[in-house]
Amino acid sequence: MSCLVKTLYPAALFSLSLLLPAAQLTASPLDETFTAFSRCDASFFSSLHQHADAWATHATLGGTGAINWIESSDRSDATNEVQLRGGPRIAGLPVTAYFDNASDLGVLGRYVAWGFTFDAPLDAVVKQLSPLIEHADRLQGDRGMQVRSEVRAADQWLPTSNRGGIAAGRMLLERVLLLEFSEGRTRVGCSLQGAVDADVMALLRPDVPPADRPLPQAAGRRLEDVPVLKAVADGVDQPLLAPRFTSLTYRYRPKGKPPSTTPTTITMVADNGLLKITEDYTSFTMHRLSKANLFQLASMRDAGMTLQTRSLKQDLPAAWTPGKRFRAETTMVFYPERGTSKPLTTELSCVIGERFPAADISVSLSGEAIRLECKVDGDRSVRAFIEDLGIAILLESHGKYSSSLYDIIDLQVVR
Repeated sequence: MSCLVKTLYPAALFSLSLLLPAAQLTASPLDETFTAFSRCDASFFSSLHQHADAWATHATLGGTGAINWIESSDRSDATNEVQLRGGPRIAGLPVTAYFDNASDLGVLGRYVAWGFTFDAPLDAVVKQLSPLIEHADRLQGDRGMQVRSEVRAADQWLPTSNRGGIAAGRMLLERVLLLEFSEGRTRVGCSLQGAVDADVMALLRPDVPPADRPLPQAAGRRLEDVPVLKAVADGVDQPLLAPRFTSLTYRYRPKGKPPSTTPTTITMVADNGLLKITEDYTSFTMHRLSKANLFQLASMRDAGMTLQTRSLKQDLPAAWTPGKRFRAETTMVFYPERGTSKPLTTELSCVIGERFPAADISVSLSGEAIRLECKVDGDRSVRAFIEDLGIAILLESHGKYSSSLYDIIDLQVVR
């Protein structure tokens, strides 16, 4: 966190500013720019250009083409901030500084943050600024802060619950709007966390020159770089397994664990009949390309081990009736292939069980689910195939050393 410089204002003037509801304050160019800022994208810099005359009173601006930015010295310095001149106000609140920071945390991912410091307590800032904040209804309280969090899946930003301080890593891209009280003031900032590369910066932070943008990850270090073999994809191309949604997110937590236990977050995005899946665990992130969340075509753990499915043999029945079985043998290789590595083979076998209401899993689901009792290389699991979605969801896992039953939390579907 930046060290914040304290500035004193007359108590009477400050108290008066808190008594004025934001809705009664006259809209100003600075207010309009703050609304653009709250989107945490390039529209902030377009708005600075549109209202450059108003902002130039308070800060030195740089610019090119149709964007402007607030000049700062060195964003690699964690304390980098610019004191604003002339007592600017946004929604009636005094704004003292603009900060702009960037750092590379290695395997924990890259971190870019920018925003404003308000000379007011958090509660007052939340109350006054909420009418100006895009999607203010998605702000969540967390450890004395207010957070709006999203993750990037394919070409979409998907709302997600706050990840509670878990590092995004090198493969997950997270965008956060954060309001926090520190050193007597409230910082309102946007941050990009995790897989921040040159393309992301060009899209969301066009003020950062190309020479200062991080290089893209090397080929073979992104799931999108792993070719999908046509024969493998065709082998599991069945209507029952086709996704019937655009994207979904949910979290799961072992039953009986306290609410403070960090749940696992699952994000699925449909892409040409397949699923791009991100599994966000406490200490690492898995990325998979899958059919119905049953058959894996490619996988990657963080920015390290990348696997490509070379063959997938399965005997799915034409009709899923109770008592019928199916099995699948999957052979995978490292990608890019290593000369000394051997293929990895896993075997999945499942018994099809009874149907039950999908709402038993989550009230947001409709239709029926099919119980699947499965084994993967000796470990047992219970899954539910959701017909209305075309996916399987893990309900139980039973290994050699532990067993868990799971609660499904906050399941959200975009059709």
